Order: sequence, then C-alpha cells, then structure tokens
Amino acid sequence: MHKVVILDQGATPGGVSFDIVIAACGYESRCTQVALSLTGRFESIYTFAFPDRHHYSFLANLDVLAGLGTVITADIHEFSARIAEIAAAVKTMSSSGRVPTVAIDISSFDRQRIAILVREFVIHDAGGPLDLTFYYSHGLYESQEGKAPNTIVVNGPLDGFAGWAARPSDPVACLVGLGFEADLALAALETLEPALTVALVPQHEADPRFEETVRRENANLVRTQSDVTVLDYNLDQPSETLRIIESVVHTLKTRHRVAIVPLGPKLFALCALLVATRYPEALAVWRVSLASGAQPIDVLPSGQISHLSIRVSPETISR
Repeated sequence: MHKVVILDQGATPGGVSFDIVIAACGYESRCTQVALSLTGRFESIYTFAFPDRHHYSFLANLDVLAGLGTVITADIHEFSARIAEIAAAVKTMSSSGRVPTVAIDISSFDRQRIAILVREFVIHDAGGPLDLTFYYSHGLYESQEGKAPNTIVVNGPLDGFAGWAARPSDPVACLVGLGFEADLALAALETLEPALTVALVPQHEADPRFEETVRRENANLVRTQSDVTVLDYNLDQPSETLRIIESVVHTLKTRHRVAIVPLGPKLFALCALLVATRYPEALAVWRVSLASGAQPIDVLPSGQISHLSIRVSPETISR
C-alpha cells in the first residue's frame, strides 16, 4: 500500500526544481504555459504528442516544446509503455536514498492518460518516497464553449480503476463531476442507474460565469435524477476538492459500490483518481467519451496555473 501526503497547493510555486517534467503537446494554446513557467527548473522534460488532431496551435506548441526537451509521438498504448519506463527510472533514483521530484502538467492530457500517470506514479511502488507536483493551466471561459453534440459511448471503468470487487450486489452510488458535457453526464447515469447521485459543481473565483454555465447546462440532469445531492468544489483549492470527494466516498462505500464520473475540469479528474487509489475495491472511475472524439477546441490560457504537490511513500496505512 502507499501513503499520500499533501505538501502544497494553490498558485504556481516558485523556486521548486524537478528531476523530470511530463507534459502533453496538443493543439490547445495552453499546452506550453506550464512548461515555459518551469524553464530552468528541471533536468529533463518529456512531452507526449498525440499521433493525430494536429489542429490549431499544435505546430507552434511542438516548436516550443521540442526546444525544451524530448517530444515523443505516442498513441495510448505507446504512452502507457513509455510512462512505465519513466516511472521505472524514477524508482532507480528513489532507491539511491534521495527523494525524486516529478512535475506533471495535466492541462492537455485526456482522462485516460491522466489515469495512466496516476497509476504508474502513485499506485506502483516507487521503492522510496517520491514528490509529485501536478500542474493545471486554467483555460479562458470563452474558449471552452460551443462543444457540438455527438454519438456518446460509455466505455466503462478506466484501466486500473475498475473497483467493485467487494460486495458486487450492493447498489451503485455515483459521484459525477459536472462541466459543459451535460449529455455525457446523463449518458453515464443512464448506464450506471445509480440508487443515488452526488453532482459536484466547480466554482472559479476568477470567473463566476463558469459556475453559472455549468449549472444551467446541467439543470436537466439535476431535475431528472430521483435522488441527487449537489455539492460545490473550488477549482482553486485542489486539496479541498480531494477532501470533499474522499469524505463522500468514505460515507457511501459502506453500503454502496461507488462510481465517479470525472467530467468537468481536469483537476476534478485528478482528485477523483487520487482518491480512487485509496479505495481500490470499493470505488471505480468511469470514462465517458464520444464515438468520434470531442470536437477540437483551442483552449486559450487564462494565465492562472494551479498546482497540487504530494509525497507518495510505500507505507501501509490504516483506513
């Protein structure tokens, strides 16, 4: 088992150096925001380019990130293999008696890849303590609107986060992170058929329009669910989001199989996956996607970067 301790959170920390930085090279303009903010503060950076969807700012991002370090073009299978290799190298550092430091920019990774990163660096035994800092570049509100509907595919649990080994006959309780993907949230609930639902709404101190739009877009979901509780979480406080999710899961898991559908901002997905590492049998994290992929939207950086720093230790912890 592992122990996770929160070290720091909030705005981008200054003066912290990293052995390794991991980031995505995609088409969003915000792809380079975190990497550029860390220039001069890392030994190595591995940037993973998607093999397709080279729209919008992809070529400009590729030029910037190739100038900082290694860019690897990888599909999901190659990505998983390469991340496992990097994690193994970190384990070698850890076995030498020092605490390795790794930064991961989740801003432009999809949820499947974020799950792989959490699985390799948090669940797998590093052999010694490891300091992880997750970064998230917030997008401008205007650049995240206008997503077109599409055929919805509910793929089921993310690899490594299937859960539900305990008490398979228990009713399902669902935590769903709300965002602009109201159709995806409804599709997930129709598939899971939960006995009760907890809907989590993101608040953004810098731009209240985000919360207003999320509530409006998901009003039908809240209205049509027979047993639904709505909670708020603060995008600027990831450690508090962790606490809220874990508190709800801890309460529900005694009588339910718990599923989390991590829609909305990627910070919610990260917190959901981190909580899931503590409850591997009772909690599943579900991936919901579109049949032909999401409509490409160039998310512009707002200039705000949040982070969550944790220390992962290979220690047995009691629940």
